[in-house]
Formats: sequence, structure tokens, C-alpha cells
Amino acid sequence: MRSRPMEKSSSRAGSTEQVPQCTGMFTATRRRSGRGLLTNLLNPKVGVFSLSFLPQFVPADVPAASFMFLLACRHAVLGCMWFGALIAATASLGGFVRRRGVVRWLDRLTAVVFVGFGLRLAVSATG
Repeated sequence: MRSRPMEKSSSRAGSTEQVPQCTGMFTATRRRSGRGLLTNLLNPKVGVFSLSFLPQFVPADVPAASFMFLLACRHAVLGCMWFGALIAATASLGGFVRRRGVVRWLDRLTAVVFVGFGLRLAVSATG
């Protein structure tokens, strides 16, 4: 179980009593979720995707607006399912990936990949 940060109580003069802070995980999760929702709502890529990709799946004999709304809702549900599965699958790897040796190895691998891309770009013919 995770311990909460402690702060000194100031209710009594000269008291050094320790009381737990009331900053719960729920508040942080709610704040992050709200920030993510706002970011997604202000992201124009989702709207552009819906307006450019989904119309090709609308049959000719149905109302286009309601059917596209249904397709957009289906896309949102599938996205939530995908990200939920991704979070569930990778949550257990968090402790492993935070190890100092693993971080160092991943940093080196990333550096090699970037240097490889740079070398490939440098030796590629430009015209």
C-alpha cells in the first residue's frame, strides 16, 4: 500500500503532530482524464478523419448524418477498447521499464536508431 505524504498540523501551537494530506489518487486521475478529454476534443485530426474517411461507408439509402454519427461513436468505442487493452497489457511492464539498466539500454538503442536514420539520410541520393 502506498503511503501518503505527511504534513505538520498547525491546529495547536507548537504541535508537531503528523497528519496525512488529503490528495488522493482519485483527484489526480480525474484531473488527468479531464485534461486528456479536453486535448482530444480540441484536436482537429479526429474531426478531419471522420469527415474524410467515414462517408465512404455510408449506404445511399440511409440518412448520412445519423449513420456517420453512429460510425464515429463506433470508432470512439473501439479506440477506448484498444487503449484500455494497451494500458492493461503494459501496466505490468512499468516497473521493469523504470529500472536503471533497462532505461540505459533503451536510451542506447534509441540513439543507435537515430544515428542510423541520420547516416541513411546523409548517404542517400538527393536527386
